[in-house]
Amino acid sequence: MGSLGAGVRAEEVRYALRRGADVIASDAGSTDSGAAYLALGISKNDRRSVKQDLLTLMSAQAEKKIPLLVGSCGQSGGRCRVGVDA
Repeated sequence: MGSLGAGVRAEEVRYALRRGADVIASDAGSTDSGAAYLALGISKNDRRSVKQDLLTLMSAQAEKKIPLLVGSCGQSGGRCRVGVDA
């Protein structure tokens, strides 16, 4: 799956699960959103879209009881995005 928040297609997730997927994996970054997102500490994708994608993936993960891996964090790389206290 591509960037979290860019639009997970539930039918594609179901297709992969039917084919025997052992894990669900997604990136939460982007190819190159530019320096503004890094400097401002904001995500390129809006919160509602990210939450919808996560709901789709977490529902599939819970149903099939397989790992869900999400790499990166919110496309900004700021301390609050990588789990480091400010």
